[in-house]
Amino acid sequence: EDSFPQKEDTFPQKEDSFTQAARTVAIETLDWSPVRRVLLVRLRSIGDSVLMTPCLEALKSWRPDLRVAVLSEPLAAPVLEDHPLVSDLLIVGRSVSSRARLITGLRRRRFDIAFNMHGGTTGTILARLSGARRTVGYGDYRLSWMLGERAPSPGDILGRVRMHSVEQQLALLHWSGVPWPAGKPRLSLQISEEAWVLARERLARTGIDLSGNGFAVLAPAAAMESKRWPTEGFAAVADHLSERWSLSAIVIAGPGQEQIAREVSAHSRAKPVVVTGLSLKEVMALIDLAKVFISNDSGPMHIAAALKRPIVAIFGSSNVDVWHPWTDSPYRVVQAEGNEAGEQGSRGAGEQRSRGARVQRSRGEEKQGRGEAPQHGTAVGVPTTPAPQPVCTSTYPIRQIPARDVMAAADEVMEMIAPVSSI
Repeated sequence: EDSFPQKEDTFPQKEDSFTQAARTVAIETLDWSPVRRVLLVRLRSIGDSVLMTPCLEALKSWRPDLRVAVLSEPLAAPVLEDHPLVSDLLIVGRSVSSRARLITGLRRRRFDIAFNMHGGTTGTILARLSGARRTVGYGDYRLSWMLGERAPSPGDILGRVRMHSVEQQLALLHWSGVPWPAGKPRLSLQISEEAWVLARERLARTGIDLSGNGFAVLAPAAAMESKRWPTEGFAAVADHLSERWSLSAIVIAGPGQEQIAREVSAHSRAKPVVVTGLSLKEVMALIDLAKVFISNDSGPMHIAAALKRPIVAIFGSSNVDVWHPWTDSPYRVVQAEGNEAGEQGSRGAGEQRSRGARVQRSRGEEKQGRGEAPQHGTAVGVPTTPAPQPVCTSTYPIRQIPARDVMAAADEVMEMIAPVSSI
């Protein structure tokens, strides 16, 4: 079996903290000179696919001649369908016959190297059966013995324990020889003109005036109950946005989640508009038009981060270190005290304590807290204290977050983007 010879690692001359962190251990640099076709196997969720997009930029900025294909699943594929850095988007079907056809198609493309960006067994098997000359994945993945090149853990590669999913995925490419990005890695999405038109038409039918004060998008659904804040809380936030900021709200929900959105509107005095039945591309366009985005930890939250929308994210069982919004735009992460699954993450940059919850501040404000100038227009707001709101009693820590904490986080974000004096 032929193998890629090794060569010395190369890096941009100017290194920031991200690049320096990536150089703390030796890298298994492979010879990329014969590589022309790359396959990224990125299965599972919408958020995972969005967080993989810095890998596309890392590859194409280094080697513009590369053809980069992505293997995705039907739910998440639309977020990449119009992406300019994706040469081919391949979809994994559910039936045995569709997967057999997929494997035949993969082999016909004659990939030079395939990366398993997902730790599940399906991703590993498809990478192995793709016919790529080289297959690469982390050695602690299940069935990793099927892959030709097995990387150490991302912590070993980057020389640290705490890291975001974006960095975990980039570390695999970097171990194989792809230079670490010169600056902070960026999420990227492309919205089609058709999606823009359809989203604006839908907004027009709701009576939302785009030329006015704008609107907030609330996304109260989540993949798991342990990640879903009560609908009563979202309703209270919608009322607060209306009463303090004169900001209308739109509640969105995906297929099978419509009742959750309707409950938010039913509990709210402001009666926010419920918008369902949108395609994922239309959801992307709608989020991009929003003044602020408020949601549980979810795929739409990562879409909002990629589109540089101000965000209030409510976290339950997820680790905040790994899944917080990857953005330089203003954001707040609110998480319940005592949530063991995310406890380490909640002690991130610039932590604030707020009755019953922890609030993580965006990176620019962390620097201001150390006496440094904030970046990207962020500033520390001075929120008022709304009247206490009831919360649902539940075994899930996220259900214990008081509405007032999310309101206060929303106030801080709103004050960054629209000072009180201008409203």
